Amino acid sequence: MKESLHENGYYRYATIHKDRIVFVCEDDLWEVGVEGGHAKRLSAGRSEFSMPRFSPDGKKIALIAREEGHPEVFVMPSSGGNPVRLTYLGSDILNISGWSEDGKDIYFASDARSAFFREGDAFKISSEGGEPVCWRWGHVNSFMIGKTGEVVIGRNAIDPARWKRYRGGTAGDLWIDPNGKGKFKRLIDLKGNLVCPMIIGSRVFFLSDHEGMGNIYSCRPDGKDLKQHTHHEQYYVRFPSTDGTRIVYTAGANIYVLDPKTGEDKRMDVKIPTSTHQVRRKFSDGREYLEHFSPHPEGHSVALIARGQPITMGNWEGPPTQHGVGSAVRYRLAEWLPDGKQFVVINDKEGFERVELHQADQSKAPEVVSATEFGRAINLLVSPKGDRVAISNHRHDLFVLDLKTKKLKLVDRSPADRISEFSWSPDGRWIAYAYAPHPQSSIIRIADIDKNSIHNVTDEVRFDTSPAWDPDGRFLYFLGAREFYPVYDSVRFDYGFPKAMKPYLVTLRKDVPSPFVLQPKPVVAGKKKKAGAEPQAKPDGKNGNSVKNAREKTASKTAASGPALATAKNKTALKKLYKDALTAAYKEILKTVESGGTVNGATAKKGSQQTKDEKQSPSGSNVQIDFDGIAHRILAFPVAEGRYYQILGAENRALFTVYAVEGIKPNFSWYDGDSANGSLMAYDFEEARAGTIQKDIGHMALAFDNQTLYYRAGRRIRAMDAGEKLPADGREAGAASGTGRKSGFLDLSRAQVLVTPQDEWKQMYEESWRLQKEQFWDEKMSDIDWDLVRDRYLKLLPRVRTRAEVSDLIWEMQGELGTSHAYELGGDYRRSSWYGIGFLGCDLSFDKTKKGYRIDRILQGDSWDREVASPLAQPGLNVKVGDVILAVNGTAVDQQTSVHQLLVNQSNKEVRLKILSDKKERTLVVQTLRTERNLRYRDWVEANRRHVHKATNGKIGYIHIPDMGPFGFAEFHRGYLSEVNRHGLIVDVRYNRGGHVSPLLLEKLLRKRVGYDVSRWGPPQPYPPESVMGPMVAMTNQFAGSDGDIFSHCFKLYKLGPLVGKRTWGGVIGIWPRHRLVDGSVTTQPEFSFWFVDAGWGVENHGTDPDYDVDIAPHEYNAGEDPQMAKALSLVLDQMKKKPVKLPDFSIRPSLPIPEQLLLSKSKPGKAASKTKTRKRGK
Repeated sequence: MKESLHENGYYRYATIHKDRIVFVCEDDLWEVGVEGGHAKRLSAGRSEFSMPRFSPDGKKIALIAREEGHPEVFVMPSSGGNPVRLTYLGSDILNISGWSEDGKDIYFASDARSAFFREGDAFKISSEGGEPVCWRWGHVNSFMIGKTGEVVIGRNAIDPARWKRYRGGTAGDLWIDPNGKGKFKRLIDLKGNLVCPMIIGSRVFFLSDHEGMGNIYSCRPDGKDLKQHTHHEQYYVRFPSTDGTRIVYTAGANIYVLDPKTGEDKRMDVKIPTSTHQVRRKFSDGREYLEHFSPHPEGHSVALIARGQPITMGNWEGPPTQHGVGSAVRYRLAEWLPDGKQFVVINDKEGFERVELHQADQSKAPEVVSATEFGRAINLLVSPKGDRVAISNHRHDLFVLDLKTKKLKLVDRSPADRISEFSWSPDGRWIAYAYAPHPQSSIIRIADIDKNSIHNVTDEVRFDTSPAWDPDGRFLYFLGAREFYPVYDSVRFDYGFPKAMKPYLVTLRKDVPSPFVLQPKPVVAGKKKKAGAEPQAKPDGKNGNSVKNAREKTASKTAASGPALATAKNKTALKKLYKDALTAAYKEILKTVESGGTVNGATAKKGSQQTKDEKQSPSGSNVQIDFDGIAHRILAFPVAEGRYYQILGAENRALFTVYAVEGIKPNFSWYDGDSANGSLMAYDFEEARAGTIQKDIGHMALAFDNQTLYYRAGRRIRAMDAGEKLPADGREAGAASGTGRKSGFLDLSRAQVLVTPQDEWKQMYEESWRLQKEQFWDEKMSDIDWDLVRDRYLKLLPRVRTRAEVSDLIWEMQGELGTSHAYELGGDYRRSSWYGIGFLGCDLSFDKTKKGYRIDRILQGDSWDREVASPLAQPGLNVKVGDVILAVNGTAVDQQTSVHQLLVNQSNKEVRLKILSDKKERTLVVQTLRTERNLRYRDWVEANRRHVHKATNGKIGYIHIPDMGPFGFAEFHRGYLSEVNRHGLIVDVRYNRGGHVSPLLLEKLLRKRVGYDVSRWGPPQPYPPESVMGPMVAMTNQFAGSDGDIFSHCFKLYKLGPLVGKRTWGGVIGIWPRHRLVDGSVTTQPEFSFWFVDAGWGVENHGTDPDYDVDIAPHEYNAGEDPQMAKALSLVLDQMKKKPVKLPDFSIRPSLPIPEQLLLSKSKPGKAASKTKTRKRGK
């Protein structure tokens, strides 16, 4: 590998042993002396290395690597060499803390055995391998064990630089067991983020930012005599570690060595011979990084944005062309002009977005055509005349840019939402767009660009979206949520509107009839009309044939008269013959494409611009609109209600996409890209029917010719005839596989994007900074000098050499906001192999006597759901606790070869296990799990529920809400509906990861019983239904965040009951994860800050304080105790004792006897009795 001159690198994760320092740079390990100088490389891994720790004798290094997928513990010689994998955890969170004093074991923290993402346990593993041993101290992120057995635990946090000045519930917290006897206490009470405990002599050192900047402090084991040892003012201290004498750490990508004895804190001058491996130019596949596409006006080519670069290419022929200046600039939203020779595109070259005009053949330099800053563009659309561009932005503005004058005109601004969906009229005079007058509705508006006037087309109902014009200017199409036909929920008493949408049209002129009122047609198509008969009218009242119809007729005539007809013996041959003739006829009316950005060998329509001008409206005139009474000319398409996404107007038809109503599964991700599970439907006005043309599609776009349709299907694009015939009833719609003209799919791998990583990283850094400036909820940036922040970290960027270092820098820059929800996730990292581990749903420990791994616990889940059930608990296997696993797939285990080591690359596969059970060996086959997380969660929840039921004699119910998303919504109702009929309820939101459904759940808990429905045979039913009968108590903790914060706070605010546990996370500034950087990473901006009537803005960066502050100390975890649960049970039982819960007495029923004077037995003699007798005789 070629290396350059020695330079400063981006240094992280340093460790020290005497005069040697090892650190991470360029994702690998390097060594340098304590005096600095030139460092030497120790490793050349396939993945990012982190957290190296010297062994006590300095001969080995423990580290974290992702060589085979998940982060795992490795060990290697400190002189260099190949790392050896020790753990097979398959988890997400892993931090190495150090070594045992004798050098035999490595200490680390992991969430491998946790039911929750953010709860880690302390482990040790032999430096020779085997099964890790877990210390049950509760949530641990780092820890250190001293020479005399004292233990210091760091809880909650590990790197305060990512959320600077954080003061919420998960701020780092240190606990100490001063004599190693297992009894812990909190080390010191500081209002800051305390992490990375280290024991040096008789003092405990740690990183804290309680004074506003991350520095190193120390105190005695009793928490007294606090001292500050470093005094950084610009950059946080990060990841300090010690050899028991000195401390090494990084700050601002530099390495420092602190000597506590002398007080010297020295920055090291370290140079490395940087390699160019991860900064070399490369070519990325357009399929992997497709952002946007625009069909060529004539349908033979596309303009793409892939990895932030504009590319033009023919559908199936010719070479692609990459435009622009390269990776230093990001381009977005490329759109063709109608002439097919130019396209406009957004770029950010000057640090803000602007519009450029590019020549497709690159005959001229790009021209900047927008002179005014307009924010971040959301959508961009070119007028059919090619003279103007409509642009919407993140500020809810809609602009029109004049390409000749370069003037930007504000058309409209929504007070409630972005104007992201708009459409030009065929004559380029009008823009139709969806406008939100307030957050609860949107309407369709039309703006007259020439006369600067705005007209409402629809009235407020719910949501009207996706306006589109028919090519002849007679109708305006849109989608609307207007069909309020409720559907009963199948689980609970509720109605919903899962299919409230339909496509609609508006007749733009009063004299345009409904296209759904059919005209008489002759029995035989093409039969000569009788004299005086009215010509057959098109749906819009206009007669004539499109270019597409003309070429189809020519093709039919050619096919019918050709000699080849006699040889066509079957339908397949006939179809091919017709297709060949159609192609030939089409070519007759096309000419060779000129070289203006088109592809050699492709064709374009002769006089296409003239044809479009003529088709702008009937008789070639401008689009005419009668706004008087327009809202009363709305017609629904005769199709079923559904979930419609997009509608377009093509020749004689409307196209729309519809999505099935589907449940959201637990592995759902908010960060998924373009979904391709929609169906493309068309309503054909000539056939007067709708049909599904294609399935598995996403976004779609029409070329200016209104005849060529392109749609996206995941990472693929397909071109097709927008007038494709509707399938016969019962025929399944679908596209051929593969790429090429036959299937219609474009081969996007042809679009290879040239990437220069360092240019791209600078652009990504600046865009991440700019997105925060543009989207952050407070325009004053909470009084943070955001320009200063940009410059502070920008000067570190030239030292960055890998994608992981870019991410680290962006995280630290965004951390200066001091605000929750500022994330950077994903991206184009160096990829290693991925070998998933198969899990058995059990806990294991090595049995030296039986020479196998004893099953200590079999997790109990849902037997009907394979992903939430232990493979060992399947019926018929009869595996039990105490059995021993001797071999996996024929390979024997031993103390260094664990079961999980033999389950690498066996995820979700069948494996053969040899089991020792009741002194007998037997072999069984099981199918492993991909992960145990959901199974461990179910086991934990059901154990808590059983405990509550047992402790209360079944009187109190228990539910847990893991998040406030789809999974949490499902879990709430799964538990609530089965527990609500008990006398009281414990609502557990500990570890809640947030979301947005808290108001839906609080609505249920707020229901107050005011009565009952009483029947003869069943139990009384409460009114309102599903209302809690008695007292409630909620439990929360520091890991309940975001909407978990909000739920916890509102539980108190609504006085639903006492709140028990710890102060919550403190992150209530919400996000909308929609902005991707060019390499696919997602950045989030805190956009929606929550304000409470009692606390104002105070929950952010603080959390919600419980009514009863109850922690779970490490020794209580180890003893299997749950003081929070105990307190919740005590409170709810105490409330029931003070105010017993019982049903009303229904035994006294209404008495409705017949009035006494009407009873026969008490009738008096007289006229009435006589009449009675007479009636009886009459019978």
